[in-house]
Amino acid sequence: MKLMLKIFLGTLFLVAVHSCSDFNKNDYLRSLGTLEKTIDSIETVLLENEIDTFPRLLSSSLMLELHLKDEVLSDTLPLEMATQINEFQVALHDLKPLGQFYQSMLQSIPHQRFSVQLLKNEVQNDSGDRHKYAENLAFESKRVKGLNTSLTEFIERKNNAVSAIQRNFSPLTAFYLELRSKKN
Repeated sequence: MKLMLKIFLGTLFLVAVHSCSDFNKNDYLRSLGTLEKTIDSIETVLLENEIDTFPRLLSSSLMLELHLKDEVLSDTLPLEMATQINEFQVALHDLKPLGQFYQSMLQSIPHQRFSVQLLKNEVQNDSGDRHKYAENLAFESKRVKGLNTSLTEFIERKNNAVSAIQRNFSPLTAFYLELRSKKN
């Protein structure tokens, strides 16, 4: 009788422990599903913010910058033009690395998606170190949050640089052409 009671209590304890791990498992899977959706959203927003005119914009801006350097003497430059040239050059300087940053983020997303999927498979199949699921989930969440922060920074820098270039390109081109016509 005591042996039966011990077996019953032991079985009850194992069932309780197993069901608690299932609760954690469902929470982990829910969190991993949320991370997958976040990664998908990051990818969508990144693709929507591609600088589609990047090569043309960069090329024409660099050409204008070179022409201005050839034609403009710093001591004969009106203050307004100097300010526009400075803003243009700063924006151009910011725009150059954005293309590489975009490509880097574009390559990071599939790697992050794979890591989350791998962890999700481990949780679903109860494989791997079950005691590290929470730690691994926190690590992957931190990486996805970092991607999201990088995306926000990319969009802000891209918008600032492109708008500054577009705002100053026409007046600086007109200024360059005026200087060039005066020389001829």
